[in-house]
Amino acid sequence: GHTGRFVVDELVRRGLTPVLAGRGAAQLDAAPQRHAALDRRVVGLDDPVPLRRALTGVGAVIHCAGPFLDTALPLARAAVEAGAHYLDVTAEQPVVKSLYRELDAPARAAASRSSIPGTSASGRISVIFMARNSGREYP
Repeated sequence: GHTGRFVVDELVRRGLTPVLAGRGAAQLDAAPQRHAALDRRVVGLDDPVPLRRALTGVGAVIHCAGPFLDTALPLARAAVEAGAHYLDVTAEQPVVKSLYRELDAPARAAASRSSIPGTSASGRISVIFMARNSGREYP
């Protein structure tokens, strides 16, 4: 969607190499031509083992696809378990509360990683976070 394309464009503009991930190959194949060279991963949310495997080696997950009531918790949990930062753009308060309730302790235990739901105020928040945590300066 629009937010995902914006986030990917900003990450690329800042010299980062995002991996596109989604629940279906058709949606990933519909990505803009400017993203054609990026790695793509079809990722289901129903089984935590392959989901965690799909996140192996990923430094951060920026979750832009809802419905967040259904998608945020399994993806955030897998990110924390895979050792990746997790950010999302939800504005759904029950989702944010659920993520804090379920993942605060595990995220704190993985002290080198952050779990930040609800960055929907600005898609740039996610990009700024990634730039700062990748050792690059925010322009």
